[in-house]
Amino acid sequence: MGIAVWNSINEDFKSHNIKLSPFSTGDEFENSIITYVDSTIKNSNTDINKEKNYIFFAEKVWGEIIKVEWLPVLTSNNLLTQDQINTIEQKLE
Repeated sequence: MGIAVWNSINEDFKSHNIKLSPFSTGDEFENSIITYVDSTIKNSNTDINKEKNYIFFAEKVWGEIIKVEWLPVLTSNNLLTQDQINTIEQKLE
């Protein structure tokens, strides 16, 4: 079940044109998200782009899809810990 879940989550990101490093574990997922956020902020050429990219990722993709649809599945199957979720959400703040 674990690999299928991770593959589905990867597909959700791809369908929103978010290119993350591949992941198939909770640690890889956490690192991939944090790397993406850091890279997006660093490489956005204007404050407007940074804000637009952040809002899209944090509110739309993370907040409406991953957090609602996938985090309950990941935590209930012990694929992601609450500490990992907290680390990601702190990064998004």
